[in-house]
Amino acid sequence: MILFRSFTRYNYRIMNPRQCVFTALDRREPDRLPYFFTLEPGIEAAVNEALGGDSWREDLVTFIEVEDLAFPHRETMAGGRYVDGYGSQWESGSIMHLVRPALSKPSLGGFAWPDVDALWHESRDALKARFAGHTDRFRAVFIPFGPFERAWTLRGFTEILTDMIAEPAFCEDLFEAILHHQMDMIEHLVTLDIDAVLFSDDWGQQNGLIMGPDLWRRYLKPRMAKMIGRVHEAGKKAVLHCCGCVTEILPEIIDMGLDCLESVQPEAMDVFELKRIYGRDIAFWGGGPSQSLIPFGTPEEIQHRFKRLRDEVGAGGGYICAPAKEILDGTPVANAVAAIEGLSGTVLRRS
Repeated sequence: MILFRSFTRYNYRIMNPRQCVFTALDRREPDRLPYFFTLEPGIEAAVNEALGGDSWREDLVTFIEVEDLAFPHRETMAGGRYVDGYGSQWESGSIMHLVRPALSKPSLGGFAWPDVDALWHESRDALKARFAGHTDRFRAVFIPFGPFERAWTLRGFTEILTDMIAEPAFCEDLFEAILHHQMDMIEHLVTLDIDAVLFSDDWGQQNGLIMGPDLWRRYLKPRMAKMIGRVHEAGKKAVLHCCGCVTEILPEIIDMGLDCLESVQPEAMDVFELKRIYGRDIAFWGGGPSQSLIPFGTPEEIQHRFKRLRDEVGAGGGYICAPAKEILDGTPVANAVAAIEGLSGTVLRRS
């Protein structure tokens, strides 16, 4: 028995970053707590300047590589506007604004979906190249605009919420068409040598579901379950980025088979309580206070919060330590450095 324990402990110490992430997602404790973060360009430049270059990154471990799936080309217009590959018109800026949705009426009549095969032809080689040589890291492809997000970008935010009640037949057709469109994407993605598909579909506001649980169950739950199921059939992990508060449906999200919930906004949900109640059933990725403490707290407060996340939420596995969002431009440099040091447990090099 003593020899067996020693052998287990030895293997426990030689996990590479990819194995650490898989172990965490399987809700077991890895030898190192995985972490992940991204910086917006302005704050990244400011951190580099403050630390005397970017050599500080050499002190960190890259546990996870994420690459976005490219979407159909957009057509640039005058005045900072553009039309996306689905026909909706947007105003660009730090926050995108939907000017004119592709579907002006609750009807799919005459609407043409972008060609997924053509999209894949353009994306495949770039995705393969992006992950080549990184087999020791956990590799995920990000599909932005899940079923709800794609629906409102096609129809308009207020309009789709109204349609969910007033136009149920149209909504069934729309969400079913979105499902088939995104399943086509998944069929291509799972042929890649990747570890996970990272979905994105924001269902929550700060204090609950945007559309309420009944409409979520009718239109979104069964379709997202099919997408997760297909990813699992291909032997990949399924991760969902979802902002806001989804506590009321978390047991159902677990029933759908989701491996990991990403973002876990602490301003909307109590990540410590979620881990206590649901940590045996689902992994969490995020939980760092991007909306509050990171931009507005003190470096000491930020360090303390991330230490607590690492110690309490990371205990026993099932956790990837990260901010709920990228570290935003305008964040004080000292706070950004404190966040990176806190989530990684590493003191960054000053050149």
